[in-house]
Amino acid sequence: MVDYVGPTRLEVLFKSPQNCENIQTIIRKEVKVITNLLIDRQSDQELFIIMNHTFKYYALHQPHNLLNQINNLNKKVIELCVKSILLNLKDHQFYRQNLNKPRHVMDRPQQTSSKGTKSLNMF
Repeated sequence: MVDYVGPTRLEVLFKSPQNCENIQTIIRKEVKVITNLLIDRQSDQELFIIMNHTFKYYALHQPHNLLNQINNLNKKVIELCVKSILLNLKDHQFYRQNLNKPRHVMDRPQQTSSKGTKSLNMF
């Protein structure tokens, strides 16, 4: 069994506050280009969760070319975040459009069964 030594240099650089800020800025720019809407900073906690997931599954852990590895991980994080933000924006816009529209209420269902309507004529 391998003992956990600690975070690697790649992990420290990838999860650094400067890199998180860089990702936040790029996410905002990407959404602005696609939707022409300016969004606020995203939750640092949620971004960190996505970064952890991305690092766990996509990090190459090579001792050389750290900058290229970080850029690839950043692209993956940005792709996931922008995709999620765009879906949420679309849902929110749909909600806002339908907020003041009258609600369509379905009619009560009609009984279509013949059970209990037949009677036996004895005479």
